[in-house]
Amino acid sequence: MILDGNFFESLKNDANPYFPDSKKYFYNGTYYRSAAEVDIERFYTEQGIPFKYEPEIWLKGLNHPIYTDFVLLIKELDLCKFHEHFGMKNFSGYAAGTLSKYTNYSEAGLVMDFDVICTYNYDSVPFDLRMLSTKLNHAVYDSLFALDIPF
Repeated sequence: MILDGNFFESLKNDANPYFPDSKKYFYNGTYYRSAAEVDIERFYTEQGIPFKYEPEIWLKGLNHPIYTDFVLLIKELDLCKFHEHFGMKNFSGYAAGTLSKYTNYSEAGLVMDFDVICTYNYDSVPFDLRMLSTKLNHAVYDSLFALDIPF
């Protein structure tokens, strides 16, 4: 799978059929699962970064699709990045799902915090958009070196 503009265009926005009742936050024509996801959507929109929310993605080695929270298109590099926001870390049942997502990405050959940007929410430490900006810049900057693009 090549994570480029063609891949991005093939994705259907908001395709996750699971747990539709948990989407309670409406913004810009889409229902989101959390206020943090709305903040993330707003950030990407204000930065002019194209994204798809919870598209269906088939990774190598899986017999089922995944629905990452966001897929971004970095137009300047013709490169996609995935973004997972883990927002219920204090909920005990959430840990198994988080481990499964990490495993799925790793087994498909994707590198966490390079191909997959991860952000987190804790009850004691609310999500801070400044962390997203830092992580996104880091992932894009590292891509310049990995693709051997002079800057």
